[in-house]
Amino acid sequence: MRILLNTILLDPNRWTADKIPYHPLEKLLPEIKKYGFNELELWQYHISRHSHSQILRLVDYIASLEMTCPVLGAYPALHLLGNKTEESQRLELLIKFACRLDVKVFKIFAGNIASENMNADQTQQAIKSLQSIASQLDNHGILLALETHANTLCDTPNNTIKVLESLGRSKNVGCCFQPYMENDTETAIEFFDKISPHAIHIHLQNRKTKKKDCCLLSEGDWINYNLLLPHLYKSKYKGDLSIEFTADMATPDNPDSPIQSVLENAILDRNFILSHWHRG
Repeated sequence: MRILLNTILLDPNRWTADKIPYHPLEKLLPEIKKYGFNELELWQYHISRHSHSQILRLVDYIASLEMTCPVLGAYPALHLLGNKTEESQRLELLIKFACRLDVKVFKIFAGNIASENMNADQTQQAIKSLQSIASQLDNHGILLALETHANTLCDTPNNTIKVLESLGRSKNVGCCFQPYMENDTETAIEFFDKISPHAIHIHLQNRKTKKKDCCLLSEGDWINYNLLLPHLYKSKYKGDLSIEFTADMATPDNPDSPIQSVLENAILDRNFILSHWHRG
């Protein structure tokens, strides 16, 4: 089990409409390295506007820092994918970048519309797109991880299993478990247990329910990680864990909040994970 740092937590524009990074990834990497995180989950938008030559330079720079990027997180609008659409071209380019960066797991949202709001044509197109993505990634030995998340096709355990079954011929497809259930650890554990045979990646974050502010894993009441982490270990989960959000992250209203404080909090989260992982 490795603990990855998700680069999304270092950018204040993570939830803006255009998601243009405030901090270039290249400037973040030395700081991340300084705080002892050598394995990363890359936020799509940290590289999606790069040119091919910029990606090649980035690959060399990451190697010089003795860092790796096992996971890339992407957010395609599956219902907009098709032959030669702009969304398809962006995704194809991102897959090429993933190959250059030696990514092992390509984590995506299973669309960006809640399953109950998808009409039959949109659902069919989304599944067709997932099959195509899985095939492209399989050609390069990359796994596809569908994130369990609200407002996607994988927003409930049953819907997640249904999507996986529809991709049954794709042997490189699994799940990224995201415990997004508000103030309900029991439901989160039940969700994980239902999809655990397919879990190949896990996101970790916590919040304080009253304001939904992101916080340390140990301090939130969204999920009780004193219970969830030992349960994941007891379930014999063998994949990576990714610290997705933590306390004191910068926002568009306060974009220059020091990233050092965020990384210090990420270290606290990493230590908390390690101290609870073997309690199962």
